[in-house]
Amino acid sequence: EVIVRDTSTMTKLSTVDETQALAIGTYSISTKEELVQMTNMLEKGLIASKTEFVLANDIDLSGIHWKSTKFDGVFDGNGHTIRLKGAALWKNIGPNGVIQNVGILGSATGTNDMGAIAGNCEGLIINCWSRAEINSAGQNNNRKNTGGFVANLLSGGAVINSYVAGTVSAKGTTGNGVTGAIAATSAANTKIGNCYWLTTVNANGCGT
Repeated sequence: EVIVRDTSTMTKLSTVDETQALAIGTYSISTKEELVQMTNMLEKGLIASKTEFVLANDIDLSGIHWKSTKFDGVFDGNGHTIRLKGAALWKNIGPNGVIQNVGILGSATGTNDMGAIAGNCEGLIINCWSRAEINSAGQNNNRKNTGGFVANLLSGGAVINSYVAGTVSAKGTTGNGVTGAIAATSAANTKIGNCYWLTTVNANGCGT
């Protein structure tokens, strides 16, 4: 159960100068434009780890160019959803990263390792769900790792209290790429706990 937070008293990300370093704190995100603003600031190194962002609305990324990047802060979906259109939500989740209370819809397709939330995860995913269609087209018929939430759960990473009800698929007949309903691969010192997936996902919880 998600305890919905009141975002009305939080600083709206759209009110800050996106060319300046962002003070560590808690910021609300209500639109896809603000979400893009956040990724632009992340790429410029203007957001410190442990900065928190809280969704105030459902977000649909249709109609914009979404570029996945690394996230190492706290992202609270606050019970809302994000609809993907083309790319995963993040490229990598760093060791300080926490993604929580968010639902993922839509679809993500790429030629590299793929997951609805991230390609690689060293952080924590908790109380999340996905009904997205995730597909890796591979490269030169080389199959890539593809997972419902993440492709590769790296050392220190964890997925807790979450479920996948979308589809996970990977194309290619060569290479060692695998599919997993939660994660395609999991390294030592990782955890997948209290998670489930529907049989329609057509994959084991973790590929390897």
